[in-house]
Amino acid sequence: MHVRDSKDTTRPHLGPAPSAWATFVAFAAARAD
Repeated sequence: MHVRDSKDTTRPHLGPAPSAWATFVAFAAARAD
C-alpha cells in the first residue's frame, strides 16, 4: 500500500511495511465502533 498527498503529487509516497499496514488496519477497524 502506497499513500501520497493527493493535493501535492510531487511529494514522495509513503510505503509502510505490510505488517505495519496490517497493524494499522486492525487498530482502525477496532476503533470504528
